[in-house]
Amino acid sequence: MADQATLKFDFIRLETKPSAQLSYSFTASTATKPTNPALIVFVNGLGAPQAGWIATMNKLKELSPQGLPAMLTFDRFGQGQTTDRDPNDEGAADPTHAHDCMAVVRDIRQLITQILKERLSIDNPDSTKLLLIGNSIGCALTRLYAAEYPGTVAGALLLDSVLTDTDFVSVFPNPDSEGFDPASLPPGVTADNLRVAREETAKRFHPSVGSREGLSRKNLTQLLGHSDSPALPKVDGKDPYITVLGHDFNYFAERTGEIDELREK
Repeated sequence: MADQATLKFDFIRLETKPSAQLSYSFTASTATKPTNPALIVFVNGLGAPQAGWIATMNKLKELSPQGLPAMLTFDRFGQGQTTDRDPNDEGAADPTHAHDCMAVVRDIRQLITQILKERLSIDNPDSTKLLLIGNSIGCALTRLYAAEYPGTVAGALLLDSVLTDTDFVSVFPNPDSEGFDPASLPPGVTADNLRVAREETAKRFHPSVGSREGLSRKNLTQLLGHSDSPALPKVDGKDPYITVLGHDFNYFAERTGEIDELREK
């Protein structure tokens, strides 16, 4: 909890949704030399609040003796410290599938626009270069933001990106499908292993699984049908800097098991 003292969380009302508040933190630039306007924006995963970025931000400060651009974290509607729901979700037939990723992208744009104006006296959001750091679904939001507002995202760091071109279950061969050959399986993997993997994956990751915040992934394969395209738009004629990182497979499996155990307690 001591780390949380390094961030001050505030609330803001988006001009496009004035009936609800968003929780956010803004850290002023510490760059020792004048630079062009820039903003680092952290984009959360599902169920991962902005407070989860604190250790990362502290490490960035430690590794950046020349200082950093301004930094912004936030909790989406219905997430973390933002207890207000998305006002546009009212009356949704299924509250766990009330809005899609593009609705969130528009909220992020509005938030950035207001923060730049209020904190940095910048009226034109397109004049500021953005570095978006996304985790899980935040990576999809980052890609969609860059495409929707071309020329604004100068860099992207994609951490454990959500898969957008599959229903997740189909990653594993169906042992009950016609023509399935058990001999094609790697040593130590059985047809029953595949059945369990498909069943457990469907429970957690299938696009039909909604979210507490109301963000739906049902149309994500239509929004981002390929894992490697479209390319992020150029900024001032240059390709944006992109780094992609993923969990070690074994570590991810172990952590998933630990999380499941906690949920069952």
